[in-house]
Amino acid sequence: MVKAKHSNEKKINRSIIIKCSAIAVLILLGINIPYLNVVALLLACLFIFFGSVTEILGILLFTLSFSPIFKLQPGGITFFNFLILAAILKLLFNNRSLKFSYKELIIIIVFTCYALTFGGMDAMVRAINLVMYFVLMLLVFKQNKIIELRSILLFFSVGIILASVTGLFSDYIPGLSSFMNQTKLKLEPGEYVIRFSGIQSNPNFFTMDISIALAGWFGLVVSGRAKPFDYILIIMLSVFGIMSLSKSFLVIYLVLLLLVLIIFAKQSIRGLIKGVFIVAIVIVGIYIFVDKEYINAFLSRLLEDNSSNASLSSVTTGRYDIWMSYIGYIFSDIKVLLFGEGIGAEYYASKASHNYFIETIYYLGAIGSIIYLICIINVFPKRNLSVKRSLVNYLPVIMLMVRGTAINLIFRENLFFYFIIIAVILNTNLNIKDRLKFVSKKNNS
Repeated sequence: MVKAKHSNEKKINRSIIIKCSAIAVLILLGINIPYLNVVALLLACLFIFFGSVTEILGILLFTLSFSPIFKLQPGGITFFNFLILAAILKLLFNNRSLKFSYKELIIIIVFTCYALTFGGMDAMVRAINLVMYFVLMLLVFKQNKIIELRSILLFFSVGIILASVTGLFSDYIPGLSSFMNQTKLKLEPGEYVIRFSGIQSNPNFFTMDISIALAGWFGLVVSGRAKPFDYILIIMLSVFGIMSLSKSFLVIYLVLLLLVLIIFAKQSIRGLIKGVFIVAIVIVGIYIFVDKEYINAFLSRLLEDNSSNASLSSVTTGRYDIWMSYIGYIFSDIKVLLFGEGIGAEYYASKASHNYFIETIYYLGAIGSIIYLICIINVFPKRNLSVKRSLVNYLPVIMLMVRGTAINLIFRENLFFYFIIIAVILNTNLNIKDRLKFVSKKNNS
């Protein structure tokens, strides 16, 4: 019975990957023949309309990484938002017994009214996008279908990796460079190195995706549920993450590895040895596959931070000064503190806050932030009481909370897919003791 279930799951995953690959090929061809993107959109919508919840999530998670080039022209509107609308329509009419509570509807309506009241007409597009993602997440978990953690991590990770490989060979893909805005890091006067970010323009956004994916994979690793292929994905994601030269990624990556060792150590001495071996393999894999130019550049950045004249501002790459300016502005105006500048507002002093929590207060104020938080809690599924949560289940939450202090997220569609992954892992049994009991029963039978 168990073998049949795993075999069926494998077939479904393979089918979705094939469909996603077809969509990706059309998107890449659409760089030079723009209207092939329309064909990709129609094909993806077709798969969504006739797909299960797992297939819908798989297509969305995979295509998310290609959204920067899933458009008719550079700077144009991404077609990814149309996929979200298609998914909402499908999920809305997929279940005839679908029911919403007054609380769920009222809080979303309240948030919409608040956003438009204090943001004005300039806030309309952003308000619609936020509400659209709230509704999508609510509908996903209203279907009452089991969502396998490994499946959604697989689609999310393969999408990131294939998009990254595309960015790696951008020089050989005519027209792709016009969609990309690569960031350079100055090492010495006249010496620069490109910070890799796949086909995205921001290395921090790029590595935020990787951080969440790795947190999920390491959750499966420490619970004994990872498969050999999963380790390949972990190493590939780690390699691309290091190539970004993002200090915030490196910090959170080291924190993640430390947490993994702590969780292994809590299991047993044998578990700790296993953890050290796995971490060592990953580090060796990174060293082998990462160009030494990136490693030297990373060491150069870290040595610069350790110099005697290094300040909190330089260590945070100027973020500390920006945070202080935002906080000073917010607390200097009681209206902004309570109600925010409105989600249609521009950056303060023409600079992004580089902090998810500060930007939420800046745009929504204290009152709006509370409503926003209630909306997030509202769309999360009810807790599965049969699942015994431990530190393993909270790894993606920790990644989001820590990295959220140094990145803008409130208007990024990726954020709600982080929430979906977090919701799934929180309701997935990753208890190692239960895993050992399951394996024991399976062997005895």
